[in-house]
Amino acid sequence: MKIQSEIKTMRDKINKHLDSIEQKILQDLGDVEKGVNSELRCIQTKLLDHTKTVEELQTNISAIKKYASELQVFVGMKKIETDIEHEEKFIESLLEDGSLQQVDIDFKENHKLTDIFSIADYGKLSRIASSPAVAVKLEKNKQAQFLVAPSVEKKTINDINLSSHRKLTISKLNSPSRFTGCTITPSGKIVLVDWINNYVFVLTENESLESKINVSSQPIDVTCIDDKTIAITHSYPYGSFKIETINISSKQKEKKIRTSNLCYGITNEQGKLIYCTFVIVSTFELYPFFGNDCAASGRKLYHTNPSTDTVTCYTITGEKVWEYGDKTVLKNIRGVTTDNDNNVYVASLGNNSIVVISPDGKHARRLVGNDDNLHQPHGIYFDKTRNNLLISCYNGDVHIFKVKIRSTDVEKAKCENFQNILKSTTIKMQTLTKSFLVFRVVGFDTFECMKMIQGWEC
Repeated sequence: MKIQSEIKTMRDKINKHLDSIEQKILQDLGDVEKGVNSELRCIQTKLLDHTKTVEELQTNISAIKKYASELQVFVGMKKIETDIEHEEKFIESLLEDGSLQQVDIDFKENHKLTDIFSIADYGKLSRIASSPAVAVKLEKNKQAQFLVAPSVEKKTINDINLSSHRKLTISKLNSPSRFTGCTITPSGKIVLVDWINNYVFVLTENESLESKINVSSQPIDVTCIDDKTIAITHSYPYGSFKIETINISSKQKEKKIRTSNLCYGITNEQGKLIYCTFVIVSTFELYPFFGNDCAASGRKLYHTNPSTDTVTCYTITGEKVWEYGDKTVLKNIRGVTTDNDNNVYVASLGNNSIVVISPDGKHARRLVGNDDNLHQPHGIYFDKTRNNLLISCYNGDVHIFKVKIRSTDVEKAKCENFQNILKSTTIKMQTLTKSFLVFRVVGFDTFECMKMIQGWEC
């Protein structure tokens, strides 16, 4: 069973990882122990050498007292006094350089390991219902119902249309805004990140300004955790690396999540924060171009790389699915988002356009451009509840487009056919006062009529 296999695979990975970090800490313990023992042996050797010198001085002092004349005692003691001062300085040097300090090996357990005991379950099981693989068709002559496979005509990116466009006017600060990131809360509030002025703008569902929240240096992107909480990343390279969570209702910063490196794009997928950073390979640090972004949809991750102008799709485990990089379409790309059909929308800042890429990464078309008065698009977010495409621009503009996917002729015919079925069925049911009909669905392609009704054929 697939679920059991996934659970076993995850368990094997966890066990393998625990074995690996156990071997590493034991190796580190051995290395530390060897180092401490080496230092102790070195100090012990020095002490033995100087102990012999002190013993010789004691022997000389005893001999002088017994056999030397007063003059010899005076001269000899001066020499011995000098040697004793030398030994005292040796002892003082041991105290000063910490050689005589007691050495213990301390172990601090990584508290994150204990977090595993707080996990109450392995995951969540749910029953997912999808569209039926059959459709009901009523044949006029026989007045019979059949199950037939629906005619499928796939929608493409050419079926995507923009039905309306609104350009928002945001209350400006003393200096121009640079909107680099944006998102929409579940209740419909618009959240914008002003990179240059260190502000987060919150607009109401009616697109009027609700609040401005001052944040740490150079906020670059934003995502919603819930209806009241957002998470923002910062591109400031000289401070502490972190992700901040903010309550937009109280305007209070709730939490700082420390990260090992700079963060850029961020998204929230099923309660997990996914963010972009730079990668360390061996001793070389590979910095991505400013503004790389990420998006997630289901079990797929999407990443934009402005330095190569490529959009890459990965599985949730990091395997590359496809990569799109047509330089005639994409130029100095920034934000990325997806719609309900897994079409990928990319902000192409270099040619002032929004590009939509097909779910398989094979096709693309320019959806928004200069003709729509779009300039320097940077942040982008698709509201899957309202089918709105939100775009925040580096020049301070904000655009909202209503996205509609054109219905195909097949879909229109299905709709008309279904309406006719409903109408005919309603009339039939009004005349059947004593008849009773039970259908049992067998698989996806067979009906079995358990009781016949006069005038109907199964």
